[in-house]
Amino acid sequence: MKGVQLFLHSVKQVFGNLGAAIRISGLLFLVQLIATLLVSRHAMGAIEGAVGGGTLNVILLSLLTLVSSLWIAVAWHRFVLRVEQPGAFLPAFHGGRMLAYLGYSILIGVALAIVVVILAFLVSRFAPVNSMAMSILASLVVFVPAVLLALRLSPLLPAAALGDSLSLGDAWGATNGAMGDLLVLAILAVLGSVLIHLPVLSLINVMPLAMAWTFVTAWIKTMVGASILTTIYGHYVEGRPLA
Repeated sequence: MKGVQLFLHSVKQVFGNLGAAIRISGLLFLVQLIATLLVSRHAMGAIEGAVGGGTLNVILLSLLTLVSSLWIAVAWHRFVLRVEQPGAFLPAFHGGRMLAYLGYSILIGVALAIVVVILAFLVSRFAPVNSMAMSILASLVVFVPAVLLALRLSPLLPAAALGDSLSLGDAWGATNGAMGDLLVLAILAVLGSVLIHLPVLSLINVMPLAMAWTFVTAWIKTMVGASILTTIYGHYVEGRPLA
């Protein structure tokens, strides 16, 4: 089944290029982690009353997190699809490509928000949720189409990272007929994300180990997520085989 192949290919893409993955994202992800922790700390400070300085710090640290996330994603797409080698500690900084990536991310986010709002309204209007089973079914009705929409539009993001010209229609057409495969891919990605996080439950009383595991798994999920987008683009847009 191609959905399984897409997922396994994405995972192998990361661990088969582990050295490059660490050079591209290691330092940036560490900065992102520290910024996230500081944002949480300042946000708590703002709640307790230190609003002024705390708010400014939260904004600056959030921007730092955003920039590092865009930097990692763009660099990884360019490494896999164009064999652009990273430096010893940081990849090349492509500011224009990162801005384009952000723009398309916002576009996809808006499209998803519209779909979720419409479907949620229809579900609440015509199928009132009055049991756990209905609640689960309603969630599936709302979020499965949203996830499929995101994956079908996802080629826009690697294209932005590469500077390739790809329209909304081109992205949609490239994944035409792949709904079943993308659904399987999405299910495997969610299951993998849940399963990889389970060991932290047994480490909850050993906080340093729990934090270390959380950091490592967050990095894995970030890189595999970027690789899923890369794989979709490489296979459906560029016609690359799934080795």
